[in-house]
Amino acid sequence: MSDNPHTPKPSRNRLLLPILLPIGLLAGMAVLMILFAQILLNTSTEAATIVALVVATAVLVVGGIAASRGKLGIAGLGSMLGVVAGVAMITGAIALAVSPPGEHGGEQGGEPGKEPFVASIAAPPGASVNGFEPDKLTFAADVPIELEFDNQEQGVVHNVEIFDSEDDASGPLLFSGAQITGPVKADYQIDPLREGTYFFNCVVHPTTMTGQVRVEKDASTGGTLAQSVVAQNLEFDTDQLDLTPETESTVTLDNRDPGIPHNIAIYVDDSLSEILFQGETFPGPAVEEYVIPGLPEGQYFFQCDVHPTMAGQVVVAPAGPGGSGGDAGGGGSGANETGSDEGG
Repeated sequence: MSDNPHTPKPSRNRLLLPILLPIGLLAGMAVLMILFAQILLNTSTEAATIVALVVATAVLVVGGIAASRGKLGIAGLGSMLGVVAGVAMITGAIALAVSPPGEHGGEQGGEPGKEPFVASIAAPPGASVNGFEPDKLTFAADVPIELEFDNQEQGVVHNVEIFDSEDDASGPLLFSGAQITGPVKADYQIDPLREGTYFFNCVVHPTTMTGQVRVEKDASTGGTLAQSVVAQNLEFDTDQLDLTPETESTVTLDNRDPGIPHNIAIYVDDSLSEILFQGETFPGPAVEEYVIPGLPEGQYFFQCDVHPTMAGQVVVAPAGPGGSGGDAGGGGSGANETGSDEGG
């Protein structure tokens, strides 16, 4: 009987296991984290918070059990991870069923599929001291809001934050826009807000850059709607004003031409035969706020009386899919949507 002189060698599986196991665990955790993140992003804020708390509690409980057992084998570790993953997936599925995508504003009364209210606001040169333009905004209630923020101040950081209070930042923070360095624009997506008055500011300049936003049940038919027009280099920054029928509107004229007078006047047509509104003429640099009375539905003509080449059209139409302002867009946004076009 002959003896086998060879001793058993470790199998290839035993050599690869210490390498493949952690890689596999990390890959599995990465997939779970991606899926979990997608669940949180596609549920309402409240639902996402509840899901995160439930999963965090599961992690703490599972971690406590693992610590009490001392040495934990591969099978035990896999079981623990499976429990956490199961809790995350089950809780996430319930959250998606209760609060499906497209209802992020549901807790504030938003309606799925409703067109957003579009508005804009600017931080002009010198905004760090002089503030926003305009410093009063009007939004429609219970619909998503698309706010275009135009930071025109060279090399200065600004943003827009909205608080659930009327006159200061003492209330809960409802929205905080990304901080941007001018000159640059940012498009802010704001969840629906309930009817009421809110305070907004710039987080970098919280005392000088402040304002109020009024959220109205039907901004297309009630309240004072606001928009801004810039006059610079003998040109308006827009060739169209969008107003809501029979609704008083506020148009802020920012005259940036030093020593040169401008105004905004509205006529029935370009024959100038009948004047509907004539704003006060003033030299720049200065800002003047015009309150325009409600006008009947239709199209009109506006110009600077001192420089008639600075002109455009006034569209007075109801908000909605067929109107110029979009659903609940109202007069507060129309001119700002075309603000990047050179008028004249």
